[in-house]
Amino acid sequence: MSRGGGRDTIREIMGKFKRDNLYSGGGPDEPGSKVNRRDQAIAIALSEAGIERRAGENPQYKKRSPQEQESKRRKRPRFGI
Repeated sequence: MSRGGGRDTIREIMGKFKRDNLYSGGGPDEPGSKVNRRDQAIAIALSEAGIERRAGENPQYKKRSPQEQESKRRKRPRFGI
């Protein structure tokens, strides 16, 4: 599958969520329960697109490495010293 195909699938499913038209589970005749949480919609979109994500990983934010955290601490100005 091309990269663009997954992106289009995610866009389509998130659009359904935005229009309150996204359902989880269910069969072809009857839909499952309505998806109310954005996190659940993201999980469904990634699953449909065939993209795997590790448990606990947030797709929007990257964790800083310990080195980046330390350099950020050193750059803060110290007042009153």
